[in-house]
Amino acid sequence: MLLIFFSVQSKGIEKITWVFGPIMFLWFASLAFFGISSMFYMPGIIKAINP
Repeated sequence: MLLIFFSVQSKGIEKITWVFGPIMFLWFASLAFFGISSMFYMPGIIKAINP
């Protein structure tokens, strides 16, 4: 994976960000979605914030 990353890096970092940017956005959006939805299924999670 790193070999592919460094071989493409010579073509310009801005081209790489166009690929990894949306992937990272989807990753963090899915983490937020599953985190928020788990609070509705297990409301005890909210109590853990202020024990």
